[in-house]
Amino acid sequence: NDVYKFFIPLPPLPIQKKIVEAIEAIEVEETEARQTLETTKQAIEAAIADCQTHFNSIPLSNLAEVNPPKNLEGYNEDELVAFIEMAAVTEDGKLAKIAERKLSEVMTGYTCFREGDVLLAKITPCMENGKIVFLDALTYKLGFGSTEFFVIRAKDKITAKVIYHFLNRPAFRKPAERAMTGASGHRRVPKEFIMDFSVPALPPTEHQVLLEKIAAHEDKRREAEIILAAAAAKKRQILLDGIK
Repeated sequence: NDVYKFFIPLPPLPIQKKIVEAIEAIEVEETEARQTLETTKQAIEAAIADCQTHFNSIPLSNLAEVNPPKNLEGYNEDELVAFIEMAAVTEDGKLAKIAERKLSEVMTGYTCFREGDVLLAKITPCMENGKIVFLDALTYKLGFGSTEFFVIRAKDKITAKVIYHFLNRPAFRKPAERAMTGASGHRRVPKEFIMDFSVPALPPTEHQVLLEKIAAHEDKRREAEIILAAAAAKKRQILLDGIK
């Protein structure tokens, strides 16, 4: 009965038609944006697959250390460091937020990392859900976070970002899931699996070529994400403007 009694504004039919047409135009943009997201995802995968076809494979450990030793030399216990919880890493490979802590509060009992590292969730379901991030720019050069992160440290940022793209894909997550060990609900990817995971042996010049290809697709993806994020507000505004 409450629903039946609810009042809604009813503009004249010509205005209703304009509202519907305007909203349908936004929905067309949404459809195209979703298609772009899928297309760019496939294009990035194709670029990486092309590298796998044209270059020999090597273990990831040839390019990076996994869980390198913690080195706090030169740091004062009272200075601030970055702090990243598992919840701060999104399921699309981004960092939602960076907190800060005093070094003395986190120097034991947490995973240590630094700018330029790749953080990869080792535990289920975080790993399967895509929790991985490349630490391109930290608030501080040193950071700490969940013990459920693998820290992958390459010799330079370009190599690290290439590794991030190699691992941020179903072609890595599916075999990693099969390799998990431990009790149900607490299964983890073994460190040895990460170290032995096969990646293309790209020359340094090809690293940059691959990153440029991926960056072009990511630009298109970001544009599509902006369109999708704004769509609901645009449709609401069309309704509000039409009933004034």
